[in-house]
Amino acid sequence: RKTESECLFGMQLRQAIVLERLRGWANALKINQDQLEVGFEDLATVRCAVSCPAGRKMYWEVDILEVSSSIQIGCVSTQFAKIGQLSNWGVGEQTGSWSVDGVAQQVLFQGAKARSNIRWGKGDTIGLLCDLEEGKIKILHHSVATPLEIQLSPQECKDGLCPAVTCDRGGRLRFRMKEPFCLPAPDGGAFASVARIWEELREAALPQVPEAPVISDFYGSSGSLKEALMDEILDFELQRNESCGSEEGLERLLEPLGPAVREFSSHTKKLEEVLSPAHAGHSESLKEVAMEDEMSLAHTRYIEPTEGKTL
Repeated sequence: RKTESECLFGMQLRQAIVLERLRGWANALKINQDQLEVGFEDLATVRCAVSCPAGRKMYWEVDILEVSSSIQIGCVSTQFAKIGQLSNWGVGEQTGSWSVDGVAQQVLFQGAKARSNIRWGKGDTIGLLCDLEEGKIKILHHSVATPLEIQLSPQECKDGLCPAVTCDRGGRLRFRMKEPFCLPAPDGGAFASVARIWEELREAALPQVPEAPVISDFYGSSGSLKEALMDEILDFELQRNESCGSEEGLERLLEPLGPAVREFSSHTKKLEEVLSPAHAGHSESLKEVAMEDEMSLAHTRYIEPTEGKTL
């Protein structure tokens, strides 16, 4: 059986949204990461690590599949510490956390409490809009005509907030992180889902890669085919920003051109000073994109007739 850390690591490798335990013992939770469902065997707190950035609006929903004596649904900041063991302090009961408990009918914010007219039960869906443009958390439920609002200070908004839930034994919840949602869209739909924010964060982390050159443009150029191809490949590898990383990587790239061109791989030694082996994996995709069809044509036209000769 996989450990909690192994399961989280596997989901992160798949670049999936994950739920992680913040408080409570490991055996207090049964988390289905694929369905984003959580069963609570004891008091515990979970969060989604996707944070709503400052100045943005992020929306998600929570389905109550089974009720417990307490279900605190809300948001946490980085100030709400991860303990990793049993704690009686849930979301909303300490600094850096805000929630609504629809079982106890309370609003909890940074350790303070107030009465709420929201009451939920099994089968209900709760919507949460983290609005860091206006500095509010809005809670939607069919029992109230207008969303319940929790005010946030500018200081509390600056580092972003994550979805989080504290629930006691017997509760079972499911997170909805992407469309379609169950409740009518708040704020006229002017928000991003958790899944959309996650995609934006992933895209921002990817390196910017230039388009591959059309190698066939060089077949009829002056000078030898060998020199034209080598010049373009070297230039493309530099633009790729550390895409090759080694002489061996470029040799694999040039393999379809045969021995007559592979001998020129020695010219790539100068790349070792500027290219990183960490990005060697890009060479295979480059081969597929820029070389597969065009290089087979080049081999037929230019290399085969000169096998055993010097170009």
